[in-house]
Amino acid sequence: MTNPKMDSQTEQQTDPHRPHYHFLPPYGWMNDPNGLIFMGERYHLFYQYNPHGNVWDTIHWGHASSANLFHWTHHPLALAPEVGGIDGDGVFSGCAVLNGQTPTLMYTAHRFLKGGAEHQVLALATSNEEMLEWVKHPANPVLEAESARLALTGFRDPFVWREGDGWHLAVGAGLEHGPGLVLHYTSNNLLEWDYRGELLRAALEPDLMPEPNAAPGLEKRLGFWECPCFFPLKDGGNLCYVLLLSRIPQRDVHYFVGQYDGSSLHPALEGQLDVNGCFYAPQTFQDSTGRTLCFGWLAEDGAAGVGLPRLESAWNGVMSLPRVLSLCGGRLHQTPAPELEGLRDAELFNGEIALEDGIQQVLPVQGDALELELTLKLEGLKSFSVALRRSPDGLPGEREETWMHFDASTRVLRLDRSRSSLHGSSMLLSQLELPLEAEETLTLRIFLDASTLEVFAAGLTLSSRIYPSRADSRGVALLARGERPSARVKIWSLEDVWKEDVWKETGLS
Repeated sequence: MTNPKMDSQTEQQTDPHRPHYHFLPPYGWMNDPNGLIFMGERYHLFYQYNPHGNVWDTIHWGHASSANLFHWTHHPLALAPEVGGIDGDGVFSGCAVLNGQTPTLMYTAHRFLKGGAEHQVLALATSNEEMLEWVKHPANPVLEAESARLALTGFRDPFVWREGDGWHLAVGAGLEHGPGLVLHYTSNNLLEWDYRGELLRAALEPDLMPEPNAAPGLEKRLGFWECPCFFPLKDGGNLCYVLLLSRIPQRDVHYFVGQYDGSSLHPALEGQLDVNGCFYAPQTFQDSTGRTLCFGWLAEDGAAGVGLPRLESAWNGVMSLPRVLSLCGGRLHQTPAPELEGLRDAELFNGEIALEDGIQQVLPVQGDALELELTLKLEGLKSFSVALRRSPDGLPGEREETWMHFDASTRVLRLDRSRSSLHGSSMLLSQLELPLEAEETLTLRIFLDASTLEVFAAGLTLSSRIYPSRADSRGVALLARGERPSARVKIWSLEDVWKEDVWKETGLS
């Protein structure tokens, strides 16, 4: 790729897979969200970024900000590797804090040693209140892996929080031939750190209660724990602590809920934050209202050739929609940020639909940037399905459609992408067991945005990527089985927030 910027300018109008309202840079590779912080009445989002191509390489920190969580302004690059420096091969993931009146980034400085071994240390950068120019601290590196006196396979992704008058730090790590773990440090000034021990290590706890969506084989939690986030949430009147992390080699996002004694977390329950493997490396932060918000990376899908067209595009990677996190009965709940209702452009459908048992009903709705709110009556319902990005009726082998199925007897929600694209579709079936007991209704909120799909149901989420090849794969259909099945259906088209020139005043060129 010789000119990713020019290539992507053309793609703004021609690429059918490029999202309309999810965040992504104008061009280049993007992965983990970094440095999430609310400051000056704006939400700031930093992210892992390669501005020189659409593959993971020579990682920088990109930067954007928003007043409403969906209209974003691109800013100049925040951090870049320095040839010959401690971050010469990449400025890896980290966080942002306000140290007094000084915005401060803590990041992973990465370089390769002779023979290919990785060397990772932690470093700081500071800015003024505008946060447009960042200066790396002369005391860098401020922390090295040797401080833990453990045989570690990596040392990265710092997450800093305030406790009383001091700073606390969680660092992702893994033990040689052993499990993943999160290290815990404290400091009075962000420059000098004391090792406190392990916040949590992967181990089978006898009294641990895996919830329905916990990954199987707890005893096999070996590898590396990266991108940790640690934060308090109230569950009713009880204060609990949540450790959120991304696991290698499982490549999933896991969380632990329990009590914190000032040094370690004592988990009582655990679960998986998203079930498809597309959502990864989330980061959390609090805004001025005290909400805990979360963004994650929605990776392209390379399974079975799916998503390979990305290699021919100028961009790669999408950020999830902002999610609000809460605790209910020890389970971590996710809901779309209410601000996203501001994306609603036109109401395409609003009504109660009486469905015939086993008869597919095509709705008078077309679009690839939609929000659907489907409320189902569970009494007498056997199953309910919705098809998105559905092509018109024709020969069976020419049909494209992505199905979401809900089985009322098992309470399982399942995503079927086997016919999402004529150019290759994933045969993997992602499923989510919903915590429904005596509920009379179930509400599904589905956000479709070209190649991205985010589903919210009963506080849980399922995210995925789809790549239809037909320009007319824009339909919606419903299918139900049961005794007089019905659904309350609301569908909106959503705003294309990138329709204007996304390079205007970005500083990215």
